[in-house]
Amino acid sequence: MGSSRYLIAEADESDASFLHLQPMVAIVTNIEADHMDTYHGDFENLKQTFITFLHNLPFYGRAVMCIDDPVVRELLPRVGRHITTYGFSEDADVRIESYSQIGPQGTLP
Repeated sequence: MGSSRYLIAEADESDASFLHLQPMVAIVTNIEADHMDTYHGDFENLKQTFITFLHNLPFYGRAVMCIDDPVVRELLPRVGRHITTYGFSEDADVRIESYSQIGPQGTLP
């Protein structure tokens, strides 16, 4: 590890080990029915696990959530932490207004 006070990690829900993290900020881009064997085939269980993960944020922490994902949007009222939403949606706190797809990655001007 470097000498920074900060660590950025991709938290993977595949085995629910992300529940052991205690981040100050969590970014949730989407929630899909992946790794359902871990969640006994129950999508509601997966969604509740994301809520539990977000409740690991301290009271001063922040959840940054993509409001364009319908499952993420559905969970917003249950987060119980400071939230900043982002996306193309009119009601996003941080809204993408200009976007052009250049290659598979895309760019934001």
